[in-house]
Amino acid sequence: AETPKQMSASAPLLPNVQGGGGGNGHPSPLALKRVELPKASPDQTDEFVTWYRQRELTERSVQFCGRWDMLSPSPESRRQAPLKVDLASKAQTLGWTRVRPNAVWIEQARALALQRAQISAEPPSPGSRDRAIIERLRLLERLQEEGVQPGLSALISVLQWKCGTLEAAFVCLGGTATPDGLTLLRFVGGLALLGVDAQALCGFDEREAMLRLDVDQDGRLNRQDLMSGAYASELATPLAGSGAPSRWGFWLAVGRYVALSAWYCTPAVLRRRGRPGQHIDDDEVDDPGALPSPARRRGVVLRADRPGESEAMAKQHRLDVLRQHWDPQEDDLKASEQVVFAEFSEQATAHQFGERLLSRADLLRLLGPFPLLGFADDPAATQRITQTHVCELYDEVLDLQAERAPLPGGRGPLTKGLTFASLRLLLLKVFVAARLHYRHLADDALDSLTGSPGPKI
Repeated sequence: AETPKQMSASAPLLPNVQGGGGGNGHPSPLALKRVELPKASPDQTDEFVTWYRQRELTERSVQFCGRWDMLSPSPESRRQAPLKVDLASKAQTLGWTRVRPNAVWIEQARALALQRAQISAEPPSPGSRDRAIIERLRLLERLQEEGVQPGLSALISVLQWKCGTLEAAFVCLGGTATPDGLTLLRFVGGLALLGVDAQALCGFDEREAMLRLDVDQDGRLNRQDLMSGAYASELATPLAGSGAPSRWGFWLAVGRYVALSAWYCTPAVLRRRGRPGQHIDDDEVDDPGALPSPARRRGVVLRADRPGESEAMAKQHRLDVLRQHWDPQEDDLKASEQVVFAEFSEQATAHQFGERLLSRADLLRLLGPFPLLGFADDPAATQRITQTHVCELYDEVLDLQAERAPLPGGRGPLTKGLTFASLRLLLLKVFVAARLHYRHLADDALDSLTGSPGPKI
């Protein structure tokens, strides 16, 4: 005899006159069918409506998702009972594709939306920062709509959307500055100035992205490497296995911090304009006409860089062909600044007037052994950035710090070490000495920080 199926406590037995399993294959009027009735009394209308809606939802889920093996199963058996519809086999035989949205882009969009709401609540709300968040939300929406998965494909897609083509993206990253291709720090700074967050798009940092894009494995990212990146396969095992991860993370943060500091320390009226009176042969573009104008690409007119600056005045200055494409994010600057400041706080041992300062020995310990790890792929830079030269730059910045106005409360100048603000000035000088100036944007920032008049416009 067959073992009767178990019933839930809320499923009483009622006679079913239409179906059954009588003898000789004829339906029996005494056949029973399990019918679930509410436990609530007829007077409890709200409870009955709640039960009915739940019952309708269950029936619809059974209709679209398949029926379980038992009617009204217990929670334990429900977790064990499989659906009759085998989606995995149908996906293999019929070639179904997943249409579920990518959770990575959705989570990032939610975080940005929350961040934008917090910024809007802060008085005053900076308009440029809000526009930058909106721009990233649009990129995430486009990645979601086109079904781009996180990885190198997402990075390549964003570079194409921002610059028009991968060739133009290579130029905007600073690829024409050196004939051998992009070094790691130049690649890191170029992405930061374009407003591209490699970690968010790929799931790994810029060093891992560069190692995967470097097809010929020469330690540089040339034009062909970037063009081939659109067809590169995603690897499950990371390639960046050499070197201390913490030190590489620090130097990547330094690269972003210096590039973004150069942008935000430069007066707004000079950020997108060339540096008059100074040759930039090492950064000249072979064919400026090949780069799409940001105004034409975005469908907007040339706007002033700061409130009160007229468009007519903005058009009088010579615009830099590459700086026009840069669109950095202030939040990226704050994130990289936190990493560098944490390292500064850990290494700084000197104190004066209650201020934590970075001595010369602290600086050498912070930068690490020479040749510096960040410039290891640039032999020309390692020849220029020696320990002796860095110490000379340290003394130069310390003298500038001592010449500043006394601290509040009648305290004298700080002479026992560098503050964090002075460390930023020193890093800018180190990058300029290594000829990693991002089309002389770092030179403009140094003129602004040191009070130098700079070239006349």
